[in-house]
Amino acid sequence: MLPVTRKALRYFMKLVTPEYIGCYLMALFTQLLCLVTNPIVVLFCDKYGNLPKIFRLWQTYDNCLDVDWMISEGVVPKVFRYDFNKHYKYYPESKTNEEMIPGHVVILDDDFTLKERVQRYFCRVLWLYRNSAYGFAYKLLGITYTGIHQHVLENDQTKGKQIFVSFLEDSCGVDRYFSVKSTEYWTCPIIEKRFRFDIYLGWKLSGTQEYTNEKRAMLAIRISPFLSVK
Repeated sequence: MLPVTRKALRYFMKLVTPEYIGCYLMALFTQLLCLVTNPIVVLFCDKYGNLPKIFRLWQTYDNCLDVDWMISEGVVPKVFRYDFNKHYKYYPESKTNEEMIPGHVVILDDDFTLKERVQRYFCRVLWLYRNSAYGFAYKLLGITYTGIHQHVLENDQTKGKQIFVSFLEDSCGVDRYFSVKSTEYWTCPIIEKRFRFDIYLGWKLSGTQEYTNEKRAMLAIRISPFLSVK
């Protein structure tokens, strides 16, 4: 196994708790739920790309469902791309110690053709699948914390091999919540193709070490050995 990935998994085995295992299993259930229902809940989107309160757990906490770069960067298939900038002005999310402003759109032209409405529907569905069960992991399974209170065990951001490991103590001093994140590149010799091996387990605490205000961290369950490298 890759050295950084192996180190990250060793940390995980030391920090993992029964509580996290329970949350992990619940997250898998919500992933399956959203896998089936994402195409249905999108039908209830308002014109600003937001889901109603009853379905808000399906939506990312930091964005609407209409995101310009999904189209401009060719993330969605060509058949589903429409002239986003004709209809919307997109403002990306902003996350700082002081505040979190979700990504949102301002409507420039609300006159969509039937074809554009169908294309927008599929763009919204693909956005939800890209971030499936995001709201569940954030609001239902996430934790409230203060960044400066975490204990960082390792933080190496060397290009090509990155690892971050930290944990939070609860009121009883127990290492209850943790974060293990790593990135490493590797090449499959059989097909001579390069991949990125990503791990993010625990809760998403990476990059918040200097935060003094109370924040919320979503549950992380990612193990992705075959991410394509351009």
